[in-house]
This record gives sequence, C-alpha cells and structure tokens, in this order.
Amino acid sequence: APPTTAVQSKPTNLQSAIPPAAVQSNATNPHSAKPANTVQSKPANPQSHQKSGKQSLPASTPPITQHFKPTSQESTSSSKDSNQRKEEKSQTFESDNLDDSETPNVSDYEDDSMMMYTDQENYQRGDDKKKFPLIMNNEFYPHRKGSDIYLYDIHEFHRSGKFIPYPTTLDRKINRDAVVMPYSRYVNYDSNDKEIMPNRLPDMIRQALLKNPIRDSYELQNAILTYNEDLRDSYFDGLHAYFQQIDKYESECFFKQTLPKIIRLAVQLPKLITKPVPCLRRGRSGSVSMSQEQAACLLANGFLCTFPDRNSSYSRSRDFGYQGFNFNSLFENKSTRVLEKLRCIIRYFDRVTDEMPSGTISFERRRIFSKDGDLERSTNKFCEFCAESGGVIEDAVGMSQIDFANKRIGGGVLRTGCVQEEIRFVLSPELLVSLLITQMLGNDECLIIRGSERFSYYTGYSNSFQWAGDYFDKTPRDKEGRLYSEVVAIDALVFYSFSQQLKAQNLTREILKAYCGFQLPYNYKGDRYAIATGNWGCGAFGGDKLLKGLIQMMAAAEAGRPLCYFTFGDEELVDKLVRLNRYLREKEITVGIMMTELLKYAQMVKEPSSDDLLRFICRGFTVPTKVEKNKKKS
Repeated sequence: APPTTAVQSKPTNLQSAIPPAAVQSNATNPHSAKPANTVQSKPANPQSHQKSGKQSLPASTPPITQHFKPTSQESTSSSKDSNQRKEEKSQTFESDNLDDSETPNVSDYEDDSMMMYTDQENYQRGDDKKKFPLIMNNEFYPHRKGSDIYLYDIHEFHRSGKFIPYPTTLDRKINRDAVVMPYSRYVNYDSNDKEIMPNRLPDMIRQALLKNPIRDSYELQNAILTYNEDLRDSYFDGLHAYFQQIDKYESECFFKQTLPKIIRLAVQLPKLITKPVPCLRRGRSGSVSMSQEQAACLLANGFLCTFPDRNSSYSRSRDFGYQGFNFNSLFENKSTRVLEKLRCIIRYFDRVTDEMPSGTISFERRRIFSKDGDLERSTNKFCEFCAESGGVIEDAVGMSQIDFANKRIGGGVLRTGCVQEEIRFVLSPELLVSLLITQMLGNDECLIIRGSERFSYYTGYSNSFQWAGDYFDKTPRDKEGRLYSEVVAIDALVFYSFSQQLKAQNLTREILKAYCGFQLPYNYKGDRYAIATGNWGCGAFGGDKLLKGLIQMMAAAEAGRPLCYFTFGDEELVDKLVRLNRYLREKEITVGIMMTELLKYAQMVKEPSSDDLLRFICRGFTVPTKVEKNKKKS
C-alpha cells in the first residue's frame, strides 16, 4: 500500500477535559467473509468452495497511520473509481477539522488499538473485524422456559440424538394460539357455526398428489385446485413460466425425481408434526423449536398449497397480522425476480430431499419494556466499529445478521419483493417458516432465528437478482443441534423527511427497536459477539443512512457489542461512519449525551440535514453562527 500522511489537528471544544477513551479489543478467531463485491457472487472455483462453505478475508492488510479521512496525497488504487472517490471526499466535511493545520495524529496515541484498520481491496475501515468475538466462540443460551415450545422430544434428543415428534399421538384440535393445519378439525374458526372437516382434506391431498404421476406444471396446478378451492381464482403463470424457461432435461428431472420426493415429504405432516404449530403472537415473548426435517415438511406443504387460506385483512380475524404461507402468491407472477426466487427454493428441495439435514432451528419472539427516560441518562460508551463498502451481511459468518424486516415478517418474499429481507429468506428457505408462525411485530418486538442453513449463492439485487449456484454451509453446530447462525429481524419506520426522523418519539422508537434485536439475555455469560448490519430502514423506507448508522451505534453501545457495518458500495459513508464513531469514542461521549444532543439539535435547527448533523457533532455539539455560514458560502 502507498505510504500515508500523518497530519495534526486541534481538538474540538467538546468535553475537552475528558481524556481519550481506552478501547479494548477482544482477540478471537478470524472472521470469514467474501471478497469485496457490492453483491454476492459465485466463486470462481465452485468445487473448492463446496469443501469450505466460506471465504476468508485477505491474509493481512496494514493499518493506516492516519486517523481521519485520507488526504489528497493518498491513493488506494490507480483506478478511475479511486480518483472519483477522492473528488467526492474533498467536498465532504469542509468545516469538520476546524483548523486544517492541526489534525490528530494517530501515532501520538500510545494505545495501538486506537489505530485505524483498513482493507484496501474491500475498502474496509475502522477496527479490525477479525478480532471481533463470534458466535461459535460461545454457546447459544438454552431456552427452557415455559413459553419455549419444542415440536420434538428434547429429552430424547439429548439422550440419543434422535428426533421423536412430540406429542407421540396426533392432536387435531385447534386453538387461537396455533396454526390451522391441513389435518385440523376446523377450517373456519371465525364463523359462529364452526365447519367441521371430518378428516377429508388429508385424504383429498393424498389422492390428488399420489394417485397419478404429475408430469408438468399444468397437472400440478390441477392437482392443487382439487383440494384447495380457495385458489380457483389464482393464476399460476409464474410456475408455468419457470418450467418453460429452464431446459427440458431439468424440467423432467424435477417432475420425475424431485416433485415425488416433495409430495412424500408433505404427506408425512401428521407423522412429523403431531400437533398444530404454536404461533408467536404479538405482545408475547416465546420461542418455537423444530428439526430441519419438520421445517422442510412445512415448506413442502406450503409449496403444494395445502394450508387453509388465511383471512389476514380483517382486524378481528384470528389470522390478522400473519402472512400467507401457501406459495400460490409466488406462482402468480412471472417476472424475472420471481423466477429466480423459485429457482432458489426448488434447489433447496432438490438438496434436502436427497439428504435431509439433521439439525434444529429455533424461532424466538422477543419483547422489551420501554426505557425511554433511560436513554438520556445512559452512561454506556460507544463500542468497537468497522465499516466496509464491499461484502454483504449474509457473508458475516459468526455474527448476528440483521434482517431489514417488514413488520409482517418476510415482506414480499412470496410475492414480487426482492430486496434485502426477501433475498435473505430465499438463500435460507427455512427462514420462510417464520411467515407461518409469526404475527406482525410491535414497536417493542423483534424476531430472532437461530440455526437456519444457507443453500444458495446469488448475484444482483431486485430486478437483477439471480441464483448463482449451491452454497454448502459448513458452519458448526451447538449442543442443541443448531448451526451457529443468527438472523435478527427488526423493522424500521417509514419516513418522508429528515426532520421527521429527529422527533423524540421516532428517534426513541428506532433506538429501542434496534436495541431489542441487539441485546443479549441478562443471564448470558459468553463473549458479546459482533453484529453485522447496514443501511437499515433506508431506501424505500426513507431513512437517512448516516442517522440510521448512528442509531445502530447507540443501540450497540447499550447492548455492549461491536458493530460491523456494510454500506453496499458507498465508500463515502464508510468514511463518515468510521470517523464519527472514532470521534465519539475518543471524546468518551455516552449514549445519554448523544441522545440529549440529538434532541437539542432537532429543536435548534429549522432545516436539519445529514451533513449538518455531522458538523454539529464534530464541532462539539454547536451550531455554526450566521457569520460562519456566510463565510462558508462565500
């Protein structure tokens, strides 16, 4: 790497009497991640990747010797993109240094941990994420609470390692806290006179799917309509388009080999899951754990549309706030993104029906109680932080991976949606089970899914999304049989202006929502492993990237966990966030001070903006005077 230039800068006037904070680093195993790409891509050598299931960071990268953004003399590469990056940076934060003749020199610090770490290839800056604690260095805490439900005999599993469905006899009863199963006695719970189903639907399903071989997508559609009349008005254009798009041999293999296995797996539902699956209802903490085979069985039934249709639009309905689980909504559209999502899901069935995974998955709904006043009194300090422009969250193996969720879990994954949450769910189709059991999230709730396995690579995003090959997940398992993977679903508010985001109630809600997903249980005693996140609540939700990054830093500080931030190609945002985090840690700014000053800024400034907020913080929480503003304009 080219030599860097150390420059001096004079300290700001904020808390000048407070000495710089000492930052501790936790040594741990290296973290695996993909090389720098704005989207994930299939490796050049698929066979070698199948053995490892992961990719590693570059072997070693030197730390830079400068504390803030690179000067114009620095060069990370000779490419055109690098030159453009410099031009953009030269126009950013003109007033932040107060006096350009004196900027802090990292070499002046005796503590080497204060030095910036940079990965030139991936444009990663901040603390060295390879030193962050990971999940696999610890043990997931066991549930074992009254609100934690297992669909298998947990004691038998610990004794022999076998999955025995629990209870041992089939329970066809239905209640408001459980899913209406295809074998349930009642199919219409909302009517005054409950319609009794005398065990006819399971027989209809078996007869339609097993009596005669299904040779193409049109025969599959007819079979589905024989036992699910609610779909008579549905279209299956996407399903037909998918099998017309793929080559004839691949289509024949599906209908001759894969589909019969999916059907056999689906009709085993009364044997594999012997009671209606409990729901994770709004306002209640709890968890549901199942084997990967049980999850695959539920997904097979969703693919074949065997579940009774849900009436989720009526507020007094038992299904209000739940997503539909039958895949007919996915089969209706023939856009490219839908066809690629179908490819991911069908490839999942190809693999699990050939060799069924032998692990477990848990779905935990977590609720926190309000701590509005506590935020302004908080003395927690900001934690270790790194940001990178390349890479994606799902490659952050061993970290809590944040799902930028819709309040209705899964968003448009079974429709035309194809952004961060939807892509994450089709890469690991076991996550789709959460649509079946999770009611709409409240402002103080999140969903945590542990143990889901990843099956696919991909390239692109939204309309350019494409399946790019099989991913072989080699993540180790814990004592409960779960992979050391953790997906945390938190939903953001929708905003239409920057000033709206700074309102006290909105700011508090977003911090507490992030904290709900970031916090670890009070009885957790292991290392506080890192969080992988990014531009949560931005894009279509209208959130400001810098403010959302700061909010997540504050939530991570409350939870006491390091943060790894992926900017999805935005190198300027990398510099802003790393610079901001480093400033706050050096000045020992607490979450309470930051919260108080954010609220003060919202009241003082008539037309707030992202860059203006950053100047306000870096100037020691002071607003520029009219003279300074006019001088800057001139």
